[in-house]
Amino acid sequence: MSIAADPAGPAPVLLVGDIGGTNTRLAFAVSAADGFRLDEVSRHDTPEDMPALLMHQLAGRKVDIVAFCGAGPLRDDGSLALSNNPCVLDPVAIAKATGARRVIIVNDFEAIAQAVPALQPADLHEIQHGVEHASAARLVIGPGTGLGVASLIAHAGDWLVLPGEGGHVDLAPVDDAEVDAFLKLRASHGPLSAESLVSGSGFAKLHAVLSGGPEREPPDIVAAARSGDAVAVTAMQMFARWLGRVAGNAALIVGARGGVWIAGGIVPAWGEDFDRTAFRDGFCAKLGFEQWLAAIPVQLIVHPQPGLIGLARLAAAAISTNFAGH
Repeated sequence: MSIAADPAGPAPVLLVGDIGGTNTRLAFAVSAADGFRLDEVSRHDTPEDMPALLMHQLAGRKVDIVAFCGAGPLRDDGSLALSNNPCVLDPVAIAKATGARRVIIVNDFEAIAQAVPALQPADLHEIQHGVEHASAARLVIGPGTGLGVASLIAHAGDWLVLPGEGGHVDLAPVDDAEVDAFLKLRASHGPLSAESLVSGSGFAKLHAVLSGGPEREPPDIVAAARSGDAVAVTAMQMFARWLGRVAGNAALIVGARGGVWIAGGIVPAWGEDFDRTAFRDGFCAKLGFEQWLAAIPVQLIVHPQPGLIGLARLAAAAISTNFAGH
């Protein structure tokens, strides 16, 4: 991913970071012949003290722009508290730790949505074939530690990203099996949101109520399904169907006839084990709008760092607005 540098001054040094509830990915953007290129991607456990990690990571290296995204809502003061981790992204503390002249902080799915226009065919796997309406809204959704949602609206020849907290809406079970699992989950865990169920921890809880046993790590459940474990297979199918239900609801709300992109850490890791039929069943099963939804193209983002690509696009926009003069 190249970023055009400001020709009026020295090339600024950029640090981008995708801060998840579990993992943190950091990368420098270094000077190249055609602008800037992402380099030196490193992965860390997400710390409670982000400035301390940055000071250790930089080891005295100077940066001009820091662009970070985090899994949580942006506060009025520009900081971001992660929804599933004590870490807080504070622009003042980050600027002090890095010496950056500009700090950009956005929701993680805002960053992923920013990446959508830059993704190439090799970065995507088709989940549902459809017809893209070029000027229609687009939707990005994905389960990981939590459940992220964002949308894109065509604006002035580009795309305006609308971040939100769609993962915290309610999820309505539809058939008898879903109702039974939902009631058991509610009895064990109290009030439920979409994120309570369509996330890594939600998948573990779902499998536990279906099996009647203790919670297992999601990779172990997937491995069991691959070995033919019927309960594990059912859990993966129901999870895919519930993700489809939430995605279909969101697609209806924003009018996402421009397409739906699935991101997050879970579905790409499942690969061909992700039940596309179950997802499409949940996605399209909306009374009177089955065909409308069946015509929407749905893509799975398989690029390993879409958040960093989106942050690079945001930083490029900051550079193009006369960064050198700020």
